[in-house]
Amino acid sequence: MGQNLPRRADNTQREEEVESETIFVSLAKWRKKPTREMISEMDHNWDLPKKDGGNLLQAYWTFGRYDAVVILEAPNEKVALKALMSGGDHLNIETLLAIPRGEAVRLLE
Repeated sequence: MGQNLPRRADNTQREEEVESETIFVSLAKWRKKPTREMISEMDHNWDLPKKDGGNLLQAYWTFGRYDAVVILEAPNEKVALKALMSGGDHLNIETLLAIPRGEAVRLLE
């Protein structure tokens, strides 16, 4: 019984794992209706952080208050800021620093 149930996602970080890069979650709203040219420019911009050690992990278009959610991995806030500023002409962006659950729980100890 229960063998076919999906496993609960475990987003905790194991103590023996090496800490990962810093994760930045950006909530974005288009300043105006996006065009194919704007999308192409943004796609090109997301390749730029790679040279500084950053990486676009995922991007989603969303319904609701924000038009997109972008998840970026970077070695520090300067690399993330540089990457996110490249979209400033087209997007209003609010960025959150994401701390793995396991690290946050250890801070409580």
